[in-house]
Amino acid sequence: MSIDDDLRVLLRSPALALEPPSGLSADVRRRARRHRARTRVAAGGTTAALVVVGVLVLPSVRTAVDDLREGRNQPAGIRTDPRFPAATTDVVTLQRINGAEILTWFEGSRWCTVTSRVTQKESCVGPVDSAHRGFSWVQAAGSPSLTVDDQHVVAGIVPPDASRVIVHMRDGREFEAVIATGNRFPAPVWSTLVDDSTGVVSHYAAFDRLGKEIARRNA
Repeated sequence: MSIDDDLRVLLRSPALALEPPSGLSADVRRRARRHRARTRVAAGGTTAALVVVGVLVLPSVRTAVDDLREGRNQPAGIRTDPRFPAATTDVVTLQRINGAEILTWFEGSRWCTVTSRVTQKESCVGPVDSAHRGFSWVQAAGSPSLTVDDQHVVAGIVPPDASRVIVHMRDGREFEAVIATGNRFPAPVWSTLVDDSTGVVSHYAAFDRLGKEIARRNA
């Protein structure tokens, strides 16, 4: 066989054919079908997993959101004190004197004060009306529930719309009160330490935010 014959045989070989094999398209279609089937299975598994996560997580998220909403609509719990089980409000410190505290709280509509050093001398007065115009209740200097080591504190219920309370002494001195409040207090409470060793209290005056006197009471 000549070289030309060998070349013609080689050129007629199926290995060099440019046409694709007859079964090629069917094989490609089979592979494509298998690929689509695997894709659908994987997608279905992902969807199922997301559904399961949603079922497990969404209720807890919904509960947390509901708790936050309820927390905003409900009053916060009071700071209880086992020494005063009848308290219906926070027990708040009005003054600190020589390591002792003067405390205040409410029992319903009754306003109470006491020193942490002598708790059996607590004093409760009332009822307190938060809408009462002017000074309603005042605990005068020398009250056992407001006295620590001969240091005298004056306290009272803040009049409505008042932002300052001044205690005036007969000798012209003035003592500005500190205003305190607590959770569920029906009204704020004012208090101040007064030096009454050389004088006595003349009157109490309350002022609004503009500095206008809106209430006065003689001691």
